[in-house]
Amino acid sequence: MVGRNTDLDAIDAVITPRERKNFARNLRKWRLARHMTQRELADEITSPGQISKYETGKARIRFRHVLALSKRLDVRSAFLFEDEPHQSQS
Repeated sequence: MVGRNTDLDAIDAVITPRERKNFARNLRKWRLARHMTQRELADEITSPGQISKYETGKARIRFRHVLALSKRLDVRSAFLFEDEPHQSQS
């Protein structure tokens, strides 16, 4: 539609509230497990403020950020949405 502001990169429409909450919790857990600051995780992906918003569930999650962040954390992107995060990835 003309004039309609849509964000096709946001995945909020295809994830459940529970998955969104899991993403927030797991992103922080994986970041801390890797001994990274929000600034280090965000580098060349997004801003540290956006990482903070993701970790508190206050920002819309972007597909491209999920992929880039999971790569930076060296975890499968699906792990970020699971109820219980994996301890390690082989």
